[in-house]
Amino acid sequence: MDIAAFQRLADADVARLVRENGLQTLGIIVDGTRRWWLLEGGDALEDWETYTHRAGLRHHEIFSLLFDHGIETLIVPMFAPRAFAYRGEEYLKKAIPRMALMVSEPWMRFFHRYRIRLGFYGDYRNYAELAGRFEAAMQETAGYNGRRLFFGMFVEDQDEYLAHLAVEFSSRHGRPPDKAELVARYYGETIDPSMQIFIETAAPRTLRTVPLLSGGEARYMTVAPNMFLDRETLRLILYDYLFQRTSPRRGYLPDEVDAGWMRRFYQENRKQVLGVGIRRNGVWYPYTRIVLPEDPPQTALPAES
Repeated sequence: MDIAAFQRLADADVARLVRENGLQTLGIIVDGTRRWWLLEGGDALEDWETYTHRAGLRHHEIFSLLFDHGIETLIVPMFAPRAFAYRGEEYLKKAIPRMALMVSEPWMRFFHRYRIRLGFYGDYRNYAELAGRFEAAMQETAGYNGRRLFFGMFVEDQDEYLAHLAVEFSSRHGRPPDKAELVARYYGETIDPSMQIFIETAAPRTLRTVPLLSGGEARYMTVAPNMFLDRETLRLILYDYLFQRTSPRRGYLPDEVDAGWMRRFYQENRKQVLGVGIRRNGVWYPYTRIVLPEDPPQTALPAES
């Protein structure tokens, strides 16, 4: 099946292919909310009520899209400490009450409609105004089976906490935990398989926001913030994972590959680096222009502004 045919499939047919190929666990950072709000014609960010309401609805659309395409478990890092470090204390004071809206009535209606079992992980327990509400939402959705959504809150360096959980387990059971047991202790339940796809935006970074579940996943970096993720873009990722990356590996004998095409491709792109970008008016944009042998010549990297 080529990509054009895959794009034409009904959601149910794509979901069937996803399940048949064992793809269950996907992580995504849904970032760029302020840029999305700006470009969608929103008012200034001082209008927090409208901004957070509209952003919440957009999150629901993205989660629905992923579940409708057959994903069963979503891992969604939401708020990282480093983001608040450079935005300042005032932003954090505004943001904490808005985080509680993630389990407000509109969000809970969405979770119940899709029969999603909720999980929260990270250092949210350090914030009393969040911990009780998040724990209550997890209890309220605990009876759902199938779809699961884990939100990562204030997740960055979890090594000491994981060590604490391991020591606690060892004291109770007289042996160290295996990985599955430590995952269950940290996330509240078993997550198997571990994360298979992770979708982030722009600059690739070391992944520390999904402890214990990352390391072997296929990673995809979208150019536009994931608040703009749509069906066509998601299907590009799913098609690549199902039919490109996981295809049987071939050898490198001349009669097994198109060595001429390979040579031209690497000659054209040997000075290209994935992750290189440009900064314009304080915003970093990815700028890696891959050239296929059959493509016309492309222009050079633009100057920084």
